[in-house]
Amino acid sequence: MDPIEQAIEAIESRESGASFSYREVAKVFGVDRTTLSRRHQGKTRPRKDAQAAVYLLHER
Repeated sequence: MDPIEQAIEAIESRESGASFSYREVAKVFGVDRTTLSRRHQGKTRPRKDAQAAVYLLHER
């Protein structure tokens, strides 16, 4: 599993309402804080998924 996916899983496994810091989680898993927060909030997706979507658009 990708380290960012592991970090997101760790964030989502916390109890509802429990506070966390993207900075601390990113540090523990060795990932970029900005990438982690954007992926967790659904603003971006993994590059391989984005490339697959583009490929489907251009497939003949």
